Amino acid sequence: MVRTIHLCTLFDSNYLDKGLALYFSLRHVCENFILYLFPFDEAAEKVLLDLDLEKVELITLKKFESKELLDIKDKRSKGEYCWTCTPAIIKYVLEHYPVDCCTYIDSDLFFYQSPQILLNEFYRSKRSVGLVEHRFPDTYHGAECEKRSGKYCVQFNTFKNNEKGKKLLEKWRLQCLEECSLEESGDQRYLTDWGEKYEDVYEYQHFGGGVAPWNLPNYKIKEINNILYVLNKRKRGKLIFYHFQGIQYSDNKQIKINVITSPDGGIIRKKAIQKIYYPYLYHIEIIRDKLEKEYGIDCYKDGCGRKFTTVKFELKKFCVSFFHKLTKESVWSAFDLAIRVIRKHSDIIELKDVKKKYKR
Repeated sequence: MVRTIHLCTLFDSNYLDKGLALYFSLRHVCENFILYLFPFDEAAEKVLLDLDLEKVELITLKKFESKELLDIKDKRSKGEYCWTCTPAIIKYVLEHYPVDCCTYIDSDLFFYQSPQILLNEFYRSKRSVGLVEHRFPDTYHGAECEKRSGKYCVQFNTFKNNEKGKKLLEKWRLQCLEECSLEESGDQRYLTDWGEKYEDVYEYQHFGGGVAPWNLPNYKIKEINNILYVLNKRKRGKLIFYHFQGIQYSDNKQIKINVITSPDGGIIRKKAIQKIYYPYLYHIEIIRDKLEKEYGIDCYKDGCGRKFTTVKFELKKFCVSFFHKLTKESVWSAFDLAIRVIRKHSDIIELKDVKKKYKR
């Protein structure tokens, strides 16, 4: 008997293109899933109601938002409020639907293989909570990133519908209600010590689940018989999902993917960019065309509604910033700034090149 996979996510109209790409990727690789989808504004809700997607259970804000959430909603930014609600939407699914467990997934994920691969690993562990590490490069810079962002990434978080799972989920939910600020890494910081502190927490081991801009230097990406594989040292595994975090668009249709070499040795290979980002960006473009033509929604921006602009290099300003980081922060922070300035165009893709490459 094949288990039904229960997944949940949230997004507003600024992330609607990515959320739909996530859904279609799931439809392509997996049949036995239900996606509990929480639209976070009226525009997204309207589109999703009209599309009436199969295998999707739509939960509106009117159904979901509690008094304690509404009391803090106006006191937090849009991003902070979404982070605050992450454990709350998992709890909502566990309490309102007959599920044995529920996995939260970020809306800017894209699946290349079924999440069943990861969940089978989780079921074998017989634990109640499953988390994915950031897997930053094992370098000084990677350690600094982990200090800033936490050990675990809130991107694929599984909670069983049992006493232990619900107890940890409630602990996390109450912490996020109390404080969930950008300066303190949002909802992620509360999970940092869970793997060491709680025996019932499982760390997903398959490194094909959780490949992202911050750990891409760890891997080589290879395509074999139209399947993408992740190579890490002498190990090889199928790419299960990639986290397309931080993509931004400019007014002149340039795309900044925010993938860049780290100052202490990490290298992003061009082939990895071509095999992962170009197909995804083309897929996103098809969705955006439909959203703009049929619903009047403009998604040429990041998930917070911002667009990036190319900043002109100013030597004086750079020297001041470099000296400040060198003296007030660390030598690695200063080197990081220098590398980013030198390679400022290396993570910018022309939209016309994406369209040209995949034009049929």
